Amino acid sequence: MPWESIRNQPPFFAGKTGMEKELGKQHPYFIDNTEELARVYRNMNEPVKAGQLFTEASQSKYERLEKIFRFTNETEKRLYLENINGSNDEYQSFYYKKTPHNKAGRSFAMSLLNRNLILSSAQQARQAVYNSSDTVLVSKYDEWTAIKQQLANLYAKGGEARPEQVTMLEEKGNTLEKELSRRSSAFKNLQKKINWKDIQQKLNTGEAAIEFLEFRIHNDKEETDSILYAALILKKNLPEPVLVPYLKKRN
Repeated sequence: MPWESIRNQPPFFAGKTGMEKELGKQHPYFIDNTEELARVYRNMNEPVKAGQLFTEASQSKYERLEKIFRFTNETEKRLYLENINGSNDEYQSFYYKKTPHNKAGRSFAMSLLNRNLILSSAQQARQAVYNSSDTVLVSKYDEWTAIKQQLANLYAKGGEARPEQVTMLEEKGNTLEKELSRRSSAFKNLQKKINWKDIQQKLNTGEAAIEFLEFRIHNDKEETDSILYAALILKKNLPEPVLVPYLKKRN
């Protein structure tokens, strides 16, 4: 299906598989399409399919934002985060209402994604490269950052960016990133993504890792004025994190 014909269709009817092939998972139209399909399954009372799609949409959105965040200032980061707060609330509301509270892996994963965006490792990676005596490494790093900056600008344009231009730069950037990882173990380690299973493996018996949540509850159509506060508790012997709500506040 040509990209222009996909672009001009409503999200749900665009065809998720075709859009993924044409635009990639991190394109705004693909993310919107995935969210709409998740809502359809939610309204059809099919929480398993809806949950999978909400998780896929959130992962794609955060991967896209992570690429932007590497090369934006704090003000721009805050604006991006404010822009996605509504989606976060919707996702977490769905998990809270439709997922057993002793199987809160997806809620924990989303909380980690949000925190990882803020605690960027870009400055550490730069320092590790520039402190090395490898001039080739530094040169490739500079080339990689220039490409990432171009991509950040294109991602910020959303649907206005030409997909073929984005794809070309992404492929070039990925190739350089692999070369950087081969030449620098420090750079490679800083590119790793931490998930709740990694955290669980490092816990000792009797220890717990806790993530705190705060989100506005959605009623499947719109947000309400109720805010939920909860703790996500992860222990060594638990199959998944456990969600424990501890306060609801109505504005």
